[in-house]
Amino acid sequence: MRNPRWVLGAGCAALAITAGAGIAGCSNPTSTSSATTTPTSSTGSAAAAQPLNVIVPDPGNFTSGMPVYVAMAQGFFKQQHLNITVVPTQGGATNVQAVIAGKGAIGVDTGPVSVLAADLHGANLKILGADTTGMDILFFAKANGPIKTVYNLAGKKVGFSSPGSSSNVAFNQLNAMLKAKKLAPATGVPLAGPPAQLTGVDPGQVSAGFPAAPNLFPQSDSGQLRLLTSLSSYPAYKDVTARVIFASGSYISSHPTQVKEFLTAWTQAWAYAFGHHAQAMTDWKTGANLPETTSVLATGFNYYTAATQQLYPLSLSRDVSDAVSLGVLKAPLTASQLSANVDTQFDQAAMSAAG
Repeated sequence: MRNPRWVLGAGCAALAITAGAGIAGCSNPTSTSSATTTPTSSTGSAAAAQPLNVIVPDPGNFTSGMPVYVAMAQGFFKQQHLNITVVPTQGGATNVQAVIAGKGAIGVDTGPVSVLAADLHGANLKILGADTTGMDILFFAKANGPIKTVYNLAGKKVGFSSPGSSSNVAFNQLNAMLKAKKLAPATGVPLAGPPAQLTGVDPGQVSAGFPAAPNLFPQSDSGQLRLLTSLSSYPAYKDVTARVIFASGSYISSHPTQVKEFLTAWTQAWAYAFGHHAQAMTDWKTGANLPETTSVLATGFNYYTAATQQLYPLSLSRDVSDAVSLGVLKAPLTASQLSANVDTQFDQAAMSAAG
């Protein structure tokens, strides 16, 4: 099992994703000396590229790390004149915190609830486009344990990553399923990403947790873990933006060209991955130094398509409702408030440039 290298710093106070929380502004440097960077060619051509730190929740996740490392290996960032540094986090609110703390200018694969809540309280973050459309969080339990179906989770503890994350939203929907059967709600426990979910489920700290492709899929396939939900468990979320790409508002204003270039390379990477499964998995495995085989990594293609990984369109109305139900927002955002949180001016140009 992977051991992610968290490199969050303490440049700002930790973000509290609660209604009324204040957020101090911080600078957003575009490069550091840590984490993984785009390789520099022997000709030195990458030396002239613009440095950009990208916040990536667990580089071993299909929808976050894979496109970044494919874009590195295939030279898409280099073609766009960018020198990327990957800064890993634990997902959810920690992605937002990392950008606010100045550890990166752009964050990927982040629940929009976290971004909306932070921006409402002065973080100056903007949603640039969709990362993943459709709820893809699956819950699991130990195969030899007492939890046989999702309804056995009534009154039990269930893990999710962090407040405001897409797994937090999925947990909320799990409780809606229990409520529909007049069963007691489960209690959510924030445990960070999938590796920590398994650590929590194994000793019984929680009765269920969630994987993210390809995390924990080998254990499911081998019969060690039992999946309790599927993609069809969330029909109302089929066209909802589950996670987004976002950026510091100040970076967007000062580096609009680099924002477009990043989104272009990101789009190119997804197109390449869907057209060249084997090579994309090799690029990802090598770049992120992952222990899984490429065949295990490729299980992500069973869950994601070109349609689920497009930058546009954005569908955020359900996300706003979720933010209210989770207590992250006191009231739904007005149209003007939501518009102020979103900047999709680069999406169509990036998608066109990517071919």
